[in-house]
Amino acid sequence: MGGDAQLFAPLERPPTALSLTVRKLIGRVLDGSIRVPTFQRPLRWQSRDVLRLLDSVLKGYPIGSLLFWKQSFPAVEDLQLGRARCRSPAHGEGWFIVDGQQRTVALAATLLDLDQQGDPRWTVRFDPRHSLFLSGPPPPEEEGIHVPLSALGDLRRLGKWLRECRLEEALQAHVEDVQQRLLDYEIPAYLVENEAPETLRAIFARLNSTGVRMRADEVFQALLGPRGGPARPPGTRDLEALQTLCDVDGFGTPPRAEILKSLLAMSDVDPVARLE
Repeated sequence: MGGDAQLFAPLERPPTALSLTVRKLIGRVLDGSIRVPTFQRPLRWQSRDVLRLLDSVLKGYPIGSLLFWKQSFPAVEDLQLGRARCRSPAHGEGWFIVDGQQRTVALAATLLDLDQQGDPRWTVRFDPRHSLFLSGPPPPEEEGIHVPLSALGDLRRLGKWLRECRLEEALQAHVEDVQQRLLDYEIPAYLVENEAPETLRAIFARLNSTGVRMRADEVFQALLGPRGGPARPPGTRDLEALQTLCDVDGFGTPPRAEILKSLLAMSDVDPVARLE
């Protein structure tokens, strides 16, 4: 930790503490006022992770806090959410996700009515007879019994589904209760304002040193890679640009982790000791 003193400099002011219901969170994702910054790592969650998150929310278990960074957002035509893409207007006070990308995307991609192109991670249904979340579309014999998560994400969508379902009245009431528990679940969050991108990257790297641990090349790219603005010429600190430059014969790019090892070796740093 001694070498972190300069990297992890004090914040100008403490983050603002917030509490967001799932309803408000996915609403902000849908209107584009919550977005994923370029320095975030790719989505790693699989179907089992999504199902566990939803089960925790339904049962009222804590799922950890979220961290956002207030920024102005331009309008975009193809904002990506899971496998879906949607249009978003400009926002003067948008929030970048610094910590909580996997959880935020999982909730939004399953509960919003978006075309996820059949990706089983985001195609989830609820079995009210056993109070279980399951991946994928329901089999034909369960149509009208298993509730699509996208129906639970909106009162009108659920009302339409219930009018056409095959559930008895008691189970319909249970489904309505499940929707309320999911959408009214409150998640603690923090909002950082007016901090330099480098500070946010440092926060991001520290937060992601536990849990599903980031690979060394992901930390390097998060801290030293492109800043999310206009594209810049390939440089020695951009691992993805170096990957592209290495493909001189059309046989593909080397893994980003191997690029980082090469950089460390050329800098007289033992790549094995450094990356462990």
